[in-house]
Amino acid sequence: MPKISFLIVTKNRPQILAQTLDSLLAQTNPGWEAIVVDDGDGFEVKELIENFKDSRFKYFVNTGTRGAAGGRNLAAEMATASIVAILDDDDLAYPERVEKTLEVFNNQTVDVVYANLDIWDVEKNLVRDRKTPVCDFDLNIFKERDFIPHGTVAMRKDLLLANLYNPFFLIAEDYDLLSRLALQGRKFVYIPKKLLKYRLWPGNTTNQQKQDLVDYYTKMVQEKRGWL
Repeated sequence: MPKISFLIVTKNRPQILAQTLDSLLAQTNPGWEAIVVDDGDGFEVKELIENFKDSRFKYFVNTGTRGAAGGRNLAAEMATASIVAILDDDDLAYPERVEKTLEVFNNQTVDVVYANLDIWDVEKNLVRDRKTPVCDFDLNIFKERDFIPHGTVAMRKDLLLANLYNPFFLIAEDYDLLSRLALQGRKFVYIPKKLLKYRLWPGNTTNQQKQDLVDYYTKMVQEKRGWL
């Protein structure tokens, strides 16, 4: 029985996904499984999973609500571990991610764990620190901005199944979920170690239309929580 289940939603980019799955094979703790939910229409993803010939990779097709929220909800339902972890299909988990995450869950009572990360600027071919710092959980700061890199998050499976992502949020679905958990008084623990390499695609920082959409949904979350 795996100790932690990675929830991976992917759509029509098997070559990038292969690098993400390779990063799991390099984990120092092998007690994981990866629930790969295909949100696209590609036979290539299924073929990729089969070619790995590793039973820890589980493949499912999303026939319900599409998008990151719906796909992660399906993945959580299919997970067999008591702890689930987020991993986007274009990010890379550093080798100690499973080990360090499980250490926290095994040594204290905790609901949500998150960590620091590196930013991989693909266009400039460089790795840098995150511009917005990650810090220990502080609700007052979280009310103003989402400082938790969602790709580093792990939580108890039963907690996610009892709350689920809201598919209404095309963006900021993570902020919506974590804000609900924060208001429930759930315990968040920060691991001050880089456990993820986040892939920053060309144009991500200059696409004003996308940024406007992020700001719109973030503000909506804040209004729903009464934080504005």
